[in-house]
Amino acid sequence: MIPPKLRAEMAEDNFYNHCCLTGIHKNREKIDWHHNFNYAGKNLNEKWCILPVRLSIHFQHQGLTPEVKERLDWIMLNRSDEKTLIKYSKAIDLIKKRDKLNNKFSKLQFIKREKFMSEDKKEVKKTKFKKCNKCKRNTSLMICECGNPVFKQK
Repeated sequence: MIPPKLRAEMAEDNFYNHCCLTGIHKNREKIDWHHNFNYAGKNLNEKWCILPVRLSIHFQHQGLTPEVKERLDWIMLNRSDEKTLIKYSKAIDLIKKRDKLNNKFSKLQFIKREKFMSEDKKEVKKTKFKKCNKCKRNTSLMICECGNPVFKQK
């Protein structure tokens, strides 16, 4: 259960209006707030570890592929500062884990949603698109709208 004060703060933050994996806006599909980090056996109620995930992905969270779980961890760990990661690095070294995931997925840069909604063709050409293996759509996001993880093609 997210405390009311934190819930109000998150509701005002634009980050929580989109799925952090697919970029789908809350007007297209319901966005759930996913507790991605447990500490001392409980969900941690801090803003950096609660991620917006579209409902269809959140419901299948138990069956998600390791790649999707890693991407959720990657996003979460890059939202936190060093001091916080050190504080919660008891059983797992979170800084080491973040560095490992950064090497795997490259440095996280939060995407400005306006770039994808822009009608400026020059901006769209700068965006690298990947093809979903499942539905064959081109997407610039980490997970296609069909829920399939999308990775750079070799």
